Amino acid sequence: MTKPSIPINGKALADRWNVEPIDLLYIMLAHGLNVVDQYHNKVDIDDVLEDFKKNRDTSDYMFSSDEIKDIEAKLEVDGEIPHVETIRGEGLMARWQKHEGEIHSIMFTHGLDVIDPFGHELELKVIFSLIGKEVLEIPDLLFRLSNIEDLESEHPEIVAEQVDHKEVKTKKRPVQIHKERCREVAEKLWAEDPTLTIVDMTYKDEIHALFDGKSYVEKTIRKWIKDLNPDRSPGRRPKR
Repeated sequence: MTKPSIPINGKALADRWNVEPIDLLYIMLAHGLNVVDQYHNKVDIDDVLEDFKKNRDTSDYMFSSDEIKDIEAKLEVDGEIPHVETIRGEGLMARWQKHEGEIHSIMFTHGLDVIDPFGHELELKVIFSLIGKEVLEIPDLLFRLSNIEDLESEHPEIVAEQVDHKEVKTKKRPVQIHKERCREVAEKLWAEDPTLTIVDMTYKDEIHALFDGKSYVEKTIRKWIKDLNPDRSPGRRPKR
């Protein structure tokens, strides 16, 4: 009998995929990723949605390692899962100076798709149903930024007259901010000491101090900075 793989919790999976914990719900809906219990049995999606409605967090959910690997195999390009440039509903409300009801109406009228962090569209009928059941909220939704810009070009009346949307900055997710900080500091440290390996850099205190208490696995930091390394030698994990 094959031994079941060890499940991965939501926090670890969000770190692994460089997404916010709430975005795992969109990935679940887009790719059929299931939550499992302690016995590796699938949890009914309705029960998952009801729990999410109460707690609004996926960090403690458990996911099948096998399902995760299958999804990664489908999505990976050159060993990485590409993300698309997105804007969250909260940022869109600020960009257009509109409240939740108005955004909902625009979504319905113009078929504005909600996506997961990897750019896969979710069925709008499902999204509207979950909004109606108060499982999802407009400020937390993800939209493809290019779709927003196209809609603004085709329907300029959507944007409030007093707002120059080109000057309204899209609110960055914490992981995006952390990645930018990490790359900036790594570049400076390598300028000071080009002999540092990638692994040396992933364990630098100066790097981990940038993440506002959040932790990232070595693989994630390596992806963020590998193109900056003047040597490109992977190196060995330093002794702690």
